[in-house]
Amino acid sequence: MKQVWIVQANEDKYVVDAFDNEAAAKDCADFYRGWIHKCYSVDIESRFIKPSDWEDYDD
Repeated sequence: MKQVWIVQANEDKYVVDAFDNEAAAKDCADFYRGWIHKCYSVDIESRFIKPSDWEDYDD
Protein backbone atom coordinates (compact mmCIF):
# COMPACT_ATOMS: atom_id res chain seq x y z
CA MET A 1 0.00 0.00 0.00
CA LYS A 2 1.10 3.53 -0.70
CA GLN A 3 0.97 6.07 2.10
CA VAL A 4 -0.55 9.42 1.15
CA TRP A 5 -0.88 12.67 3.08
CA ILE A 6 -3.95 14.76 2.20
CA VAL A 7 -3.69 18.48 3.03
CA GLN A 8 -6.87 20.38 3.94
CA ALA A 9 -6.92 24.18 4.09
CA ASN A 10 -7.93 25.69 7.42
CA GLU A 11 -10.18 28.59 6.41
CA ASP A 12 -11.77 27.17 3.26
CA LYS A 13 -12.07 23.55 4.42
CA TYR A 14 -11.15 22.01 1.08
CA VAL A 15 -8.40 19.62 0.06
CA VAL A 16 -5.60 21.58 -1.59
CA ASP A 17 -3.12 18.82 -2.42
CA ALA A 18 -1.93 15.30 -1.74
CA PHE A 19 1.65 14.15 -1.21
CA ASP A 20 3.54 10.89 -0.88
CA ASN A 21 6.11 12.79 1.21
CA GLU A 22 5.22 13.82 4.76
CA ALA A 23 7.69 16.74 4.87
CA ALA A 24 6.22 18.27 1.70
CA ALA A 25 2.72 17.82 3.11
CA LYS A 26 3.74 19.57 6.35
CA ASP A 27 5.19 22.50 4.39
CA CYS A 28 1.94 22.79 2.44
CA ALA A 29 -0.20 22.52 5.58
CA ASP A 30 1.90 25.21 7.27
CA PHE A 31 1.40 27.50 4.26
CA TYR A 32 -2.38 27.05 4.35
CA ARG A 33 -2.49 26.83 8.19
CA GLY A 34 -4.34 23.58 7.62
CA TRP A 35 -4.43 19.95 8.61
CA ILE A 36 -2.87 16.78 7.30
CA HIS A 37 -4.94 13.62 6.95
CA LYS A 38 -2.90 10.44 6.57
CA CYS A 39 -4.52 7.76 4.46
CA TYR A 40 -3.54 4.74 2.45
CA SER A 41 -4.01 4.12 -1.24
CA VAL A 42 -3.62 0.83 -3.06
CA ASP A 43 -1.98 2.56 -6.01
CA ILE A 44 -1.45 6.01 -7.49
CA GLU A 45 -4.64 5.73 -9.56
CA SER A 46 -6.90 5.11 -6.56
CA ARG A 47 -9.28 7.93 -5.81
CA PHE A 48 -9.61 9.51 -2.38
CA ILE A 49 -12.95 8.78 -0.69
CA LYS A 50 -14.00 11.55 1.69
CA PRO A 51 -14.91 10.47 5.22
CA SER A 52 -18.65 10.69 5.95
CA ASP A 53 -18.18 13.50 8.48
CA TRP A 54 -16.62 15.90 5.95
CA GLU A 55 -18.82 18.73 4.68
CA ASP A 56 -19.29 19.19 0.95
CA TYR A 57 -18.72 22.55 -0.70
CA ASP A 58 -19.80 23.40 -4.22
CA ASP A 59 -17.63 25.58 -6.46
